[in-house]
Amino acid sequence: MKPYTIIEYPEHRPFTISSNRGYFIGYLDLVPDGMGYHKKGEMNGLWYPPLRALKNVYVSDGERILKPIRAEIGYNKTKFLFDGSDLDISFDDGSVFTAMLTNRTQESRVLVIELLPETVWYSINDTRVIPKKRTVTVYSYMFPEVSLRIRSTADLSIEGSRLTIHSNRRTSVRVWANSIISGEQHMKMNGYADIDRFSVLISRDRYLSRNFRLAKDNMIRLSLMVPGIGYGIMAGHPDFPWFFGIDTLLSINGMLDSGLFDLAFGSLNVLARFSRSGKIPHEVLTSGKVYNDGDLEETAMFPYAVFRYARWTGHDEKVKHLVQTASESFDYLFNSGYRGRGIMEDPDAGTGVDIDTVSFTIMSLKEFEKMMTLDQHIVGEIADRIRPREKIGDLMKLLRSFWMPEKNTFANRIVDRVPFDLGFWTSIVPFYAGLPDPELYGRFVSDQGGLSRLSSIYGIRVDANGNSMPINTGMFVLGAIRYGDIERASEYFRKLNASLGSFSPNSYPEIINNPQGCYLQAWSAAIYLESVVEGFFGVHPEGDRIVSIPHSADVIPSDTRIRNLIFRDGSYEFKL
Repeated sequence: MKPYTIIEYPEHRPFTISSNRGYFIGYLDLVPDGMGYHKKGEMNGLWYPPLRALKNVYVSDGERILKPIRAEIGYNKTKFLFDGSDLDISFDDGSVFTAMLTNRTQESRVLVIELLPETVWYSINDTRVIPKKRTVTVYSYMFPEVSLRIRSTADLSIEGSRLTIHSNRRTSVRVWANSIISGEQHMKMNGYADIDRFSVLISRDRYLSRNFRLAKDNMIRLSLMVPGIGYGIMAGHPDFPWFFGIDTLLSINGMLDSGLFDLAFGSLNVLARFSRSGKIPHEVLTSGKVYNDGDLEETAMFPYAVFRYARWTGHDEKVKHLVQTASESFDYLFNSGYRGRGIMEDPDAGTGVDIDTVSFTIMSLKEFEKMMTLDQHIVGEIADRIRPREKIGDLMKLLRSFWMPEKNTFANRIVDRVPFDLGFWTSIVPFYAGLPDPELYGRFVSDQGGLSRLSSIYGIRVDANGNSMPINTGMFVLGAIRYGDIERASEYFRKLNASLGSFSPNSYPEIINNPQGCYLQAWSAAIYLESVVEGFFGVHPEGDRIVSIPHSADVIPSDTRIRNLIFRDGSYEFKL
């Protein structure tokens, strides 16, 4: 499979290339434009968070902007072809960004860079520029530890925010951050090479193999190391290029299923680092600012992710501080009475107990119980205090009180002991967790059940507004498989498959049917991987090994296999 995709006469669609330290967001037709809403129109460009060096890069003949006739999009590089000239933009292994213009004509070609430095959202843009003959330095007093250097092979000309370089044959501009050049890095990080090292799907359905591979690519593309903050997965581009609690936690299984153990550990470590008394943050900016210190469902899900990681990787000593944070998360949950904001950000959020918080807490307690049987020396000292079996029994009673028999669905929230069906997708979360009896699943998916009111041609709707998200659809795929409903799981997996490339080539979006969301979203890619590996292949840990109980489905050919699936120190291969 080629490491790039060819697009003839590219349109005005967004794309991302990245490295472990920086990323570039642009448009495929190279027509300069803005993107995003957090800093309106300023989320694109070349970022070494928390600073942006430049906004748009394009080619001119001195009078007009030239559009490429072809683009070759890769993970960390993209080539744009014009009549008689090429523009290559790329990151090298050291995260240095290069824009190289090659001119094979006798006509003038100009490499134009919009030198519009910015700082991350929710910070003051006090960036400064120091231009010289062939270099430009970008710095900020707000973030004095980070500065950016731009170096050209030819003389620079700056007019306003436009930096231009005339090219007769070949001209290049290199950009880097001082923080990635100055010191040796000791942290282990996953990279693009790991896409073909771990969890390789081999199928005669080449689209299935491609989509699976691209899901891994999407997660690597959204991984980032930010000096002083940590290494982990970003939520999405263009508007969520920082750390989110729930996005990370719902992506953990996808990371483990694809062998991205370093990314999983780093992501959990960031959340633990910025937690407060076990409360897991919702939103940590690349400036280090905690914009939202956490919704309750994130604290409920964190222990599950920690114990799942520990069971999957076998890293005993490495996870001690994460286990301690998970223990504090349990205390925070129990003290809250499970009352607080869940995953839905509606006006009445926080007024009661949400179904997702309860379901995620049960998942965490069940995973804790499994961890107890394997690694007593790590969790034994907190087991007596938490009493997971007792807590699970109480929470299962609470979960049953959410069921609304007159609607054949779970309520989204209980307020003052009254259940409310608000039309939110969170009614599927208990089924994703495999908690209700099969009878309730049957009633939920019946013609008069809750599923009929949540479904659309695109998948599972978030709410009455009609947006459908791959994460919701994928969670239902997994829930249907857990109840042996392979036909319905296949139906929704097709919709999940169809989401790829909705708004950007090779990218799983935040929302399938609305371009206002992120065109590249981590948890959308992660749930695709989880649906295949833990869903249709039925891969799950049993003691110190993993096993597969496959589910035959027409969406995955019967001879499809996964090789180099990593669990602890072993490598496994499974066939459907």
